[in-house]
Amino acid sequence: MQDFSKMERYYRSYVKAPIRKSNYLKYSSLFVILTGLLLAVILMALLNQDDPVDDTVASFATSTTPINSIRSDADNTATKTSDIVASTPPTWQSIAVSRGDTLVDLLSDMNVNEQDTVALLATPNVKKALNNLQIGENLQVMLDDNNHLLGLRYPISDSKVLNVTDSNDGYKAQINTLPVHTKNIYANGLINNSLITSALGAGLSQKTAMQLTNIFSSEVNFKSLHSGDSFQVIYQDKFNQKHNLGAGDILAARMNVGGHQYTAIGHADSHGNISYYTPKGKALKGDFLRTPVKYVYVSSPFSKKRKHPILHYTRPHEGVDLAAYRGTPVKAAADGKIIFIGRDGGYGNLIKLSHGNGITTRYGHLSRFVKGMHVGSHVTEGQRIAYVGSTGLATGPHLHFEVRIHGVPHNPLTVKLPSFGHALAAKDKKAFLAEAKPLLVELNQQQPSAKTLVNLDNAA
Repeated sequence: MQDFSKMERYYRSYVKAPIRKSNYLKYSSLFVILTGLLLAVILMALLNQDDPVDDTVASFATSTTPINSIRSDADNTATKTSDIVASTPPTWQSIAVSRGDTLVDLLSDMNVNEQDTVALLATPNVKKALNNLQIGENLQVMLDDNNHLLGLRYPISDSKVLNVTDSNDGYKAQINTLPVHTKNIYANGLINNSLITSALGAGLSQKTAMQLTNIFSSEVNFKSLHSGDSFQVIYQDKFNQKHNLGAGDILAARMNVGGHQYTAIGHADSHGNISYYTPKGKALKGDFLRTPVKYVYVSSPFSKKRKHPILHYTRPHEGVDLAAYRGTPVKAAADGKIIFIGRDGGYGNLIKLSHGNGITTRYGHLSRFVKGMHVGSHVTEGQRIAYVGSTGLATGPHLHFEVRIHGVPHNPLTVKLPSFGHALAAKDKKAFLAEAKPLLVELNQQQPSAKTLVNLDNAA
């Protein structure tokens, strides 16, 4: 009961007590104003803030440019890297041909694409050129990083190379001739027997020995050579990057015979034909082809008594037989006129030329004649007139070559002949003298003594 009275008094004092209107209104107004200001600030902030979704889209949109730029930079970097790789050109790779190898096998071993191999074999001239690969030769190919065939090289002979290159139109093949290089070779020798035998003993080829004989054929009587006579030669040695091609022409030569000295200097005309002159430019006598064919060897020399290989009895052999491959061109030994062309018994197909002063030449066992040749035709020295064969009484292809003076047979390799030389034109004399000067210097400096010649001859 007592507690209840206390509660009632509390209620009346605090809850039921009258509120002071002035204070209430004061605080209520302040609350409303503050609330309004707060709402205004929040509203303004919301109105000025960007839409987060739009910001995300905008951010993505703007980010595409840097991404593309990065990709572009990456592509540029890749391109630059590829340029660096491409700037180092592919190199040639080589593989040696072994027994049983085929072109397809070799290309496969070198990892050439099969499609390229097929395209290569379809290229004109390639299959034929590479049909017979030579054991030991090197096939060269150039490949890119994808094993695409960029080029191929193969030597198809001593002087020719097959070159295949890639192009927008496919593979292109061509056969190139290797450039020929020359170097001058000096040789000398002592004549103990014959000039040809001594020249061969000094290391000269048969071709050079025969050319030496041809040069001095009208100046020197080779039957009157004495022991102790000597010769000097400067000739060209020809070669390419693959092979030695053998001796070229004699550039200068000298013979010391019986106390007399004979010197010859070669000079080529505008057509490449070489003739020989004295050091002062006077034409040498004997511009006559004693071997008017590219021959392999002398199969039968000039002889007054020879057992015939077919008839089997002894009779004179009135010319010299020069063994050569069938179809090898035969040339006129000197300027002249055809006085006979046709078939003549054991000679087979025969051509007779008249060179004036009672000198005639005969060319026998020919396979055929050059078209247009007939009796009365004029020919020049070195002109092609026929081809080597084995017609008539012959055991194999060769040229039977004769020289007759007033009808009497003489040995073509040694007979003394009148001048067939061509005079050096005045306009060419200055160039000739310039060419001759260093050659004469070398001949004079290398002038052999009897002692050095004997030693050289013994060494040979």
